[in-house]
Amino acid sequence: MRILIAYTDAGGGHKATALTLKAVIERETAHEVILMNPYKELIADVDLFARLTPYTDEDVYNKFVLGKGWNNLFCLTYYAATLLNVKLGTRESAKRFCASWKQQGVDLVISVMPMANQGLYQSVRACFPEGPLPFLVVMTDLAETMKTTWFPKAQDYFAVCPTRDSFDRLLAKPHPPDRVFCTDGLCVHPKFYDTRVQDVADERKALGLFPQRLTGCVMYGGNGSDRMVQIARAMATVDRKVQMIFLCGKNKKFAAAIRDLNLAYPHVIRTFTDKVPYFFAVSDFLVGKPGPGTISEALVSGLVPIVDAGQALPQEQYNLNWLKEQNLGSFFKRIPQLSAIIRNLSASGRPGPQVNRAVFKIPQIVEHIFSQCNSK
Repeated sequence: MRILIAYTDAGGGHKATALTLKAVIERETAHEVILMNPYKELIADVDLFARLTPYTDEDVYNKFVLGKGWNNLFCLTYYAATLLNVKLGTRESAKRFCASWKQQGVDLVISVMPMANQGLYQSVRACFPEGPLPFLVVMTDLAETMKTTWFPKAQDYFAVCPTRDSFDRLLAKPHPPDRVFCTDGLCVHPKFYDTRVQDVADERKALGLFPQRLTGCVMYGGNGSDRMVQIARAMATVDRKVQMIFLCGKNKKFAAAIRDLNLAYPHVIRTFTDKVPYFFAVSDFLVGKPGPGTISEALVSGLVPIVDAGQALPQEQYNLNWLKEQNLGSFFKRIPQLSAIIRNLSASGRPGPQVNRAVFKIPQIVEHIFSQCNSK
């Protein structure tokens, strides 16, 4: 079978999930998986943002909401404009999606993107009137915090929900129980499960760190954040011996700023790296944004997530409450609060990886969908 996964480049989590699903489906099944960003490959000229401003919809999100941290009124206004943008373009988008699915001989469409699923759903309904393409929505958020962000107004599509809350909410819409799967966690790339170090102490020594000292990893996505510089400075005054790993992503400016602090405590600074699972494996806790993907990767790696509530987007407020309710991590709004949290961290070290096998359930779910659709 040929499976198409639709993703967006607004933020890094959607594409990361698409790559994760492709890796595990092709590893565990004989199916072919192709990836597509419809915003760039099919409907770029339908985007009102691109028509009226120098930026695309994705550009506005990445440059201003994430890059500049405009996560309050501007962010809410942006979401409202995006919903209008999607609604006005749904009919034309659905038409182009349908033509593309036919041309590429697609047997299943999987969406890991929010907002656009009504158009995607309409496209699979219209594609083959005698029997619509199966359509699967895989959430990359822990919950649908805004109505119809993830789930279209219909009942004949499939959905993967990462939490019991999101599962119950979809069933209450209502939605057929045999078309909803609860995975009890987000899909995390297999490399975070596969990367384990034999001796953490030896690996820390190889990095120039103390083998037994409490070790934190600071990561604010692919572009870093100036909060990393503030955190680096604050760790020098925390009333506890700690050592830190700073993963600054593509932003060499923040890496240089941390380096210029001449920190007295042991530390490691890296710009963009594909060894994130390794650095997680040698750390005890993670400090970063409250993105659901980062939180999930930390938990799978056995880290205590300490997330920056001051950087939370509207849809990420749920993540803060979820962490607290599950007693899996902490959050802070001001740097002094972070220092207090680290001071009180358990001296026993890593809590051990959270049981989350969501990604390994996806191939079984895909096979179940094909079996259910072919039996009709």
